[in-house]
Amino acid sequence: MTKESLFRKFKKKLFATPARRLGTSGELLCQYMYNLRNSGTTDYDKVDADTGNHVEIKFTTAKKGVYDAVISADNLIPVIVSTEKVFKHNEANNDDFDFCAIHQIKKWLFDKLLYGIIFKDRIEIFSVTPDKLIEIPTYSERKSGFRPGEGEFFITHDNIDYHRKNNLISIVPMRDFFDMFYSPAFIVA
Repeated sequence: MTKESLFRKFKKKLFATPARRLGTSGELLCQYMYNLRNSGTTDYDKVDADTGNHVEIKFTTAKKGVYDAVISADNLIPVIVSTEKVFKHNEANNDDFDFCAIHQIKKWLFDKLLYGIIFKDRIEIFSVTPDKLIEIPTYSERKSGFRPGEGEFFITHDNIDYHRKNNLISIVPMRDFFDMFYSPAFIVA
């Protein structure tokens, strides 16, 4: 396997990664980029090595699914095959870019939230402090299924520009993300 074929496989598999592993991938990227260290607690993800601030990290993928279709014996294969379209960053304003969700925000536990969207071609990283969360379009602390006080918001084609204008701190091309963690030892014949 060449480095290039490993990169192509990495990009494809990244969007099929379970949520917890995807979150860990985002945490490692942010740790690498922003001088963060492990927190030693489950209350928040990282600690800023320069300031000591508590940092929570949430990542999501830019993909569209057919999640509302009821799966039956008659449609199992078509529904599963069509469940995902992965978006490039310049497609985020399209009507079919429905949403990316940032869930289970416990704003009383951290000083800064880093959140990211993994697009097909790049990763966009955003930052917001707990006191500014209320300004994010669609932010709510009253959604069902969460403990009292936990918040969430959705990034949609209608509000992606808000996030990019107000909270965007880094753009990482997908190739750069791969290269940050690549080692020739990963190449297997």
